[in-house]
Amino acid sequence: MEILGIGPLELLVILVIALIFVGPERLPEIARQIGRTVRTLRSMSSVVMAEWQREFSEAAHMDMNQQNIKQVLTEPLKGVQADIQRVLNEPMTSVQADIDRALSGPVAKPALPNPTGDAPAPTSPTGTAAPAAPLPLVGTSVPASDGNLGAPAAVPPPDSNNGTEGA
Repeated sequence: MEILGIGPLELLVILVIALIFVGPERLPEIARQIGRTVRTLRSMSSVVMAEWQREFSEAAHMDMNQQNIKQVLTEPLKGVQADIQRVLNEPMTSVQADIDRALSGPVAKPALPNPTGDAPAPTSPTGTAAPAAPLPLVGTSVPASDGNLGAPAAVPPPDSNNGTEGA
C-alpha cells in the first residue's frame, strides 16, 4: 500500500532518518504534530470540497433558472414577433397583388384634378396634362385673346450685327 506515492520501504527509510536526526525522546512529539497537521489538512480539504460542490450545484441551479427565465421571456415574444411579421407582410402582399393586377390588366388613366374647378384639364396621349398654349418663340407675335396675331412678343429678336448698321 502506497501513501502519497511512498511505499513501505521508503517510509521505513524516512522513519530511520527521522529517528537519527530528531532522537528517540522527541520523535513521538513530532509524530503527534505531523498527525494533527494531516488531520487539519484533511478537514480543510473536505471543507473546500464541500464548498466547491455547493458552488457547482448553485451554478447549475442558476443556469437552469436562467434557462427557465429565458424561455419564459422569449415564448411570448415569439408570438409577438410572428404577429408583427404578419402585420408587416400583409400590406406588402396586398401592394404586390395590386401591382401584379395593374401590370397584367389594361392601363387606366386617372383624371388629373383641375385646380380652378372648371372643366377637366386636357390630357395628352401619354396621360399627362397638356400645356395650355405653346410658348411663343423669340421675335414672333403673341396671339391675341381673339385668336388673331397681335402685338410683337415682349422680347425683341437679337440683333445679328450687334447694334451697328451697314458696318
